[in-house]
This record gives sequence, C-alpha cells and structure tokens, in this order.
Amino acid sequence: MFDHIIDKAADYGLGLAFNFWVWLGKALKLEINLSGETIRLIEEVIEDNLRLKDEIKALKAEIASYPPYAKQDNRPKLTKAEVENIRALSRSGYSRRKIAAIYDVNPTTVSRIVRGQYHKTIQAV
Repeated sequence: MFDHIIDKAADYGLGLAFNFWVWLGKALKLEINLSGETIRLIEEVIEDNLRLKDEIKALKAEIASYPPYAKQDNRPKLTKAEVENIRALSRSGYSRRKIAAIYDVNPTTVSRIVRGQYHKTIQAV
C-alpha cells in the first residue's frame, strides 16, 4: 500500500543527496570530471535499479493474484467423545505428548483439556 510512496521518497531522497553534492561542489568550486568508466558504472547501476523495480512490481502482482489466506476459526476441533477419551487416557497414564500426537493437537491443548480449562461443559468420565 505504501510501497509507491516509499519508492517516491527514496527517489526524492537520492535526488536531494545528488543535488546537495552538486551544490557543495559548486560552492567549493570543485571541478568534477567523471571518466568514461565511472559514467558507464553509474548508468549500469541506474539500469539495474530500474530492472529491479520492474521485477519487484511483477512479484507484487504475482503475490496479489494468490488467493487470500483462509481465516482460522477458533471453534472446537474435538468432539465431546474425543475430549472424554483424552481425559481418560491421561488418567490411564498416557503422556500428554502421546495423546496430542494421537489427536493431532498441541500438547498444551491436551493439558488444558485435562485440567478443565478447555471444554469445561464436558464432564470427565
């Protein structure tokens, strides 16, 4: 959204810096003679900069064409029976890490279910 503004600000900043050095050179009565090699290198940098800007625009357009990320809903992923089984497995001595692997959830989720922080309305069997 602000990329265009940032690009313009960077271009403006470079322009100001260049103008400052030109002004300083004139103020100090410096004669600046650029060799053909230096001019060629400057032109090469400018061409690379323009090419990179075009590549960035193309990549941004490609990214914009991707479908948006699906919203993650925060609804319970486990059924009442699964929650009861998780609590039963925990009482039977299974580690929370093993239970989490069985139900494909985070071990912290299993811990919170066992301690009653999650699924409070489902009573332990």
